[in-house]
Amino acid sequence: MDLLLRIIVRRRCVSPNVCGDSAACQVGVVESGRMDHIDHVDTEDGLCLHCSEELGRSGTKDHVPTRGFLSRPYPSHLPTVWVCAACNEGFSKDEQYLIALIGCVLSGNASPFDQQDPHVAQLLQRRPKLANRIADQRSLSLQGGHATAWWKPEGERVEKVIVKNARGHVMFESGVPVRRAPDSVWFGALSLMTREARRAFESDDASDSSHERLLPEVGSRGLSRIAMSADLVDGWVQVQRGRYRYTVRHLGSTTAARIVIHEYLAAEVVWDGD
Repeated sequence: MDLLLRIIVRRRCVSPNVCGDSAACQVGVVESGRMDHIDHVDTEDGLCLHCSEELGRSGTKDHVPTRGFLSRPYPSHLPTVWVCAACNEGFSKDEQYLIALIGCVLSGNASPFDQQDPHVAQLLQRRPKLANRIADQRSLSLQGGHATAWWKPEGERVEKVIVKNARGHVMFESGVPVRRAPDSVWFGALSLMTREARRAFESDDASDSSHERLLPEVGSRGLSRIAMSADLVDGWVQVQRGRYRYTVRHLGSTTAARIVIHEYLAAEVVWDGD
């Protein structure tokens, strides 16, 4: 029985060019990379990046991206941002859910013994209720004589983790916190995009001469990348090849962060200008 693994798309988006249907994607080769000269960034106002609470002694460094999306050995200098302990702890269960969900989708089931990723296998073994919850989100349908596995994710939990990481990427790259809720959040499988939609998603829109190219502030990570092209591949920051990449773009007063996890799950978070 052939299984085509797909994840049902959740869409709340103002970018209709980022969806569609195409041939199944190929998961990239996993290898560790080094992100040179990367440390952490502070919010100048001393407030949590997510909830705006004063950090005080409760401040803690939070990895962006979520470290569970990566494989060991981790890149030497993972980006971190300052958040409050309550927010850092509050994201934990949702992050574990998305880490496990993607692993289960890629392996085809929610059994810890069939996982390709040892971290996902251990997570499902430690949390059997989570494994059962994800297993219940899987269903089979017949299409053209082939059995297709569909996974219906808990959209709000997925969005929460995506926005958390996107907000961290924007802060790290530009040095400017974006604490308000985004104007649009989209996520879906790369394999469900049309060729045109995939090209639009992967392209660097900011390089189009019809758009205003904004330079980040002096001392920010984004300016360093422009000058050095550090860990950039086709305009994307490669945190770890085949595992996680992202890009942050500024078009006029709009800021957009795009994320690809395991070369399977794509996401876009957009903040429009006031």
